[in-house]
Formats: sequence, C-alpha cells, structure tokens
Amino acid sequence: MQKIYAQKRLIKVYVNMTLFLLDDIRRVLPSRKCCGNHLNCTLKLSKKFFNIKKECKHYEDIQKRLEKLISKINKFNFKEYYFKLSKIRNNHNKVIFSVNKNKEITILLKLLTSSLSYYYNIKQNNRNLVISSLLEHLQTTNNGKLYKLDIKNFYESVSIEKLNDYIKNNYFLYNDILNPTNQLFNTLLDIKNNHSELEIGIPRGLSISSFLSEWVLQDFDNYIRNNENVIFYQRFVDDIIVITNGYEEITEPKQTKMKKKFIDIIKEKLNIEGLIINQDKFKEFELQNEYDFDFLGYNFQKSKSNMNKLVINISEKKIKKIKSKIVLLIKKYKKNKNKKLLISRLKVITSNYKYFNNVNFKINYGGLLYSYPKLSVDSPSLQNLDNFLFKQIKIHKIKLEKNFSFVRGYKNKIFYKFNQSQIQEIFKVWKNV
Repeated sequence: MQKIYAQKRLIKVYVNMTLFLLDDIRRVLPSRKCCGNHLNCTLKLSKKFFNIKKECKHYEDIQKRLEKLISKINKFNFKEYYFKLSKIRNNHNKVIFSVNKNKEITILLKLLTSSLSYYYNIKQNNRNLVISSLLEHLQTTNNGKLYKLDIKNFYESVSIEKLNDYIKNNYFLYNDILNPTNQLFNTLLDIKNNHSELEIGIPRGLSISSFLSEWVLQDFDNYIRNNENVIFYQRFVDDIIVITNGYEEITEPKQTKMKKKFIDIIKEKLNIEGLIINQDKFKEFELQNEYDFDFLGYNFQKSKSNMNKLVINISEKKIKKIKSKIVLLIKKYKKNKNKKLLISRLKVITSNYKYFNNVNFKINYGGLLYSYPKLSVDSPSLQNLDNFLFKQIKIHKIKLEKNFSFVRGYKNKIFYKFNQSQIQEIFKVWKNV
C-alpha cells in the first residue's frame, strides 16, 4: 500500500514540475525552428525534458500521465470550464478567481502568460529592484519634486471589453495563443453579464493577471518615462513614484498659452484607460524639504533635524499587520498550549527561515531580510515591534527559555531551518491576515 502511494506521489511531483519549467522552456524555444504552434512546441519541449528521466523506474507511468495532460491541454476549451467565484479574506470586498487546482487550466494559463509576455516583451517589476532604484535616487537627488500616487480599484476599473477587443484585433498573435485568450475573456464577460453586482476587470487570482496589469499601462509608462522633465519613474502594479527636475509644469500643449499641472497630465493619461488616482493616497513634495511617505511596504523619512539622513522603516500599515500576527500566535498558544509550535512561529516572525520545497525542488527563503532588505540599520520600526512583542509575552505570562527579538533577528541575520510540512503548520494561524 505504501509503495503504491509513494509511486503515485512521485508521478504527481514530476507532473507538477512542468509548472515550474515552462518559463525556462519558453525562453529557450528557438523561434526559427518553431512549427508555428507555440503552445504545442512548449509542451513538446516539456515532454522532452521528461525523456531524460528514463532511469526512473516509474518512467512509463510518468510519460503516460504527462501525455494525457498534454492531450487535455491541446483540446481544452475555456467555455467548458466554470470559474469558482469567492470573496477575498480581507475587508476590501474584492472578487478573486480560482481554478480549483485544475492542472490543465493552470498550465494553459501559465503558457499563455509566458507566450504573451514574450511577444510583447512585458515583465512585471521586481519589488526589491524598484526600492533599490528609488533609494539610489533619493540619496543622490536633493532637488526636484516627488509624486507618489496610487490607482484606485485598479484591477476592477480596467475594461474587460476593451481588453477583449484589443486581443481580437491583434494580428501578430498565433491562433494557438489568440483562441484560448479570446475564450478566457469571453468567459469573464459571461460571468460579468450574469453577475452585474460584481466589479470584474482584470481577474484577480489568475497567473495571467500580472501580465494584463502591465499590458494595460504600457503606453502610460512610456508616456511618463519619455517626459523630458522626469528623471525617475517606477510603477509596481498600481503604486507609482515619479521624480522630476522641478520644471515639469510647462505649457502643454505648446500651441496654447494654458499652463497645466503635471499631476493633471498624469490624471488625463490614466483617464484614457478608464482609471483614476486615489486622492487619499496622493502625495506631492519638494525633495529639498522634509518628507514622509510610504511605498511598497516601506516608510521613507527625511526630517528637518537631519536633512542629510534618509531613514527607511517598515510602513505603519505593515507594522499593524505584523502586530496582528503576534496577537494571533499568542491567542492560538493560549488555546492549544503547544509551546513547540509557539516557538517555531516566533522564530519565523522575528527572524528568517528556509525550507526545501517538495514541488519545485528548490530551497525557499523568507523572513524580515527577504521582506524588508533595505531597512535602515537603526530602524525604529524593529524596536517598536520588539516592545510590542515583549509586552504581549509579559501580559499573557508566557515563560520562554529564549528571548526573541526583531532587532536581533534582522541585524544578526538569524536563520532557522524547517521542512515544508512544518512551514505549512506554522503559517496556518495567519491564514486570514
């Protein structure tokens, strides 16, 4: 019985590996030798990868399973599949889509995303690279103006109809990409028509969503970057930072004598896509003055007392989230009295961790250093979290042999090793945070 289970598990692991191989396979696909059916070519290459596994005693079973999977994907029709709608777990009341762990549609969506990204040369920004680039400019630029803005209800505000029309009128895409993409949008349009109470734009929760969010704003990104007065521009999904030389409020257009504010130009360009700025999160200030703003989980501060020093903290919103996690893990301990699990959770939340992922065969890392690698060494936010943790432990009279500290975990780069099942158990308590 155990042997049969182990065999099925091994086959499942090998098939699941295709999900993590597809991006690499797509990049090495030689276009000059491609048959024209790019999805089929990619799938064949993924099959070719498994051919080198002939020494595996379950090779034949794996091949059969993979061939069956490839056959299903090639015949797949989005119209035959119904998305499961559910509400996300926070209070924003947004709709997310789930593919119900359906392998065929998961792989097909990943293939579509990879192929579309390849054709349009679109890739989502890396958060750490965005922050590094911003820091470099803030530390070297003392003049000019900074605009920090957020697009309101970005995913829900994008027109599915507009995206669908653009795909239909695109003559550069091969049918193997065009047809399933059309079917996906048609399915979403059907859901939208049948659920008029729901706001559905770019579908949240699907692997193709990040590509669509970049695609929609490609013209906007280029327009702002090409402005002669913009010296820095970065966007991460719906969060935008623009730094100018301070001379951006020029006559626009040049034929008229009307002076336009730069922020109004940005608003007009976004309005073309049916998008608006969230005024509550908009900030605009001169870089030579003191400032305080949040961006991508960080807080950036420059005070009058020390204008030469830029302090980078964890944003207040993220600090509240970490504090709520501390409350939850203590509450859970009070209920189950599992001290070993409590200690594991304190290790994860105050320091850094690594574990071996049984699906993609990689070591995964996480923790403070990976979430906030650019914090100031003397960041007050870490001490703030330490004070809160110590107070909660004292209030609930929890006796620990070792003291856990956010400051020490970050500064000393402390790491703890776990296996995947332990990580899953540790994170269960924070499922709804």
